[in-house]
Amino acid sequence: MSLLAEIMTAVASLLWPLVVVVVLIFLLPVFKRFLSQSDSIDVEVVGARISMQRASEELRKQINDLQDRVNELEATQNIGAADPPVVPDPSVPSNTVLWVDDHLENNLYERARLAEAGRRIVQADSTRSAMERLRDGGPYGVIVSDMSREENGRLNIYAGLDLLEQVRNAGSDTPIVFYSSPGGLSSVREELERADNVRYTASPSELMRFLNVHSDN
Repeated sequence: MSLLAEIMTAVASLLWPLVVVVVLIFLLPVFKRFLSQSDSIDVEVVGARISMQRASEELRKQINDLQDRVNELEATQNIGAADPPVVPDPSVPSNTVLWVDDHLENNLYERARLAEAGRRIVQADSTRSAMERLRDGGPYGVIVSDMSREENGRLNIYAGLDLLEQVRNAGSDTPIVFYSSPGGLSSVREELERADNVRYTASPSELMRFLNVHSDN
């Protein structure tokens, strides 16, 4: 009886995970249809019904406008002190952006706003792939990069500086904006201050100012 009891216990322990997997398999097409039909799903906002996609677009517009107002306020409070937008090489189309980040999903909003402003975005997830993009698909008007990346199987907290060094050694003066967390930037602030044609920020609104993106683009 003890052997039978052990077998029953083992089967029971496997049964619930199996049930969950089967349920997810059957529900996956439903989830896909839900995501594909989000434009047909309505939500009520102050008594009016609009689609979820329209609601998302309206919210994004409000955020864009708020960022513009923040930039304007910072400009009035720091006249002559704030770093100006980056200035691309006149011979390079200024609408081309090379975005380097090993977690591109963290910057969906920022890249969406750049796309709305007419910028063409090319993505790279490592220093190596970024240099390949520069060699094969460049030149670019500006490079946006994080500072810390997992590369070659290990975390490199100075991956951004490595990219800066390799870009300059390749003879390129392409402007680089480092967009990373305050902690990731604090330890390299002096190096970035000494570098030419470089900006750095942890602020989405300041990033847009550096890239000269605003609501009326």
